[in-house]
Amino acid sequence: MRTAFFYSLGAMLLGGLSAVPAHAVMISYSTTGVFGCGTAVGCTTGSSPSSITITGGGNFATLNYSPNTGTFLNPGPPPPQVVNYGNITAVSLLTTPAEAFNGATFTMTINETIPDNTSGNITASLQGTVQETGSTASIDFANNGIISLGAVTYMIGNDGVVNLAAPSAGTRFSKGITSITGMVTATSGGGGMLPEPTFLGLTGLGFFGLAGMAYRRRRAGREA
Repeated sequence: MRTAFFYSLGAMLLGGLSAVPAHAVMISYSTTGVFGCGTAVGCTTGSSPSSITITGGGNFATLNYSPNTGTFLNPGPPPPQVVNYGNITAVSLLTTPAEAFNGATFTMTINETIPDNTSGNITASLQGTVQETGSTASIDFANNGIISLGAVTYMIGNDGVVNLAAPSAGTRFSKGITSITGMVTATSGGGGMLPEPTFLGLTGLGFFGLAGMAYRRRRAGREA
């Protein structure tokens, strides 16, 4: 009876090893962002936080970028993980030209530490303006806001177009906050890949069964 039991456990090992287990991938990253004036008129940029300001006729509009970090266990592939890549805060005084931000640029860098120690840039152009009465501003990322770093793909929602919220209407120096959201997904592979618990359990039982079978053979040899 015990021999049959050990053989059964050995078969479980073989079955577990022959199956392709699902995997989860640990992902850890952070973001940074830099504005550029490009061909925008009346433009200045700043750092800490990264910002861009358009001035004209005594009025101004400013965008500030606040980076974000993310660490999570992605069960992919699929489904993807919904993430926030950072926030854009808009401040405006009175009115600004309708195309104030046209020609300006923004570059967001994704710094991945797990599963791979690597980084990549997603470039974007700015359009429109932000006023107290509303916003026509947007950040349009190249390549539909998609970048792949090794086994991990980072995607910005709405095909890479981020429409910026306006400050509260009629309120001087009020803020409009827009989150740059999207998804992260990972293919199997990479240093952060973790076997699923069921597969680990089957493998452990299988090794136990093989150890028992070896013990039975050695004992039978001694008794012969």
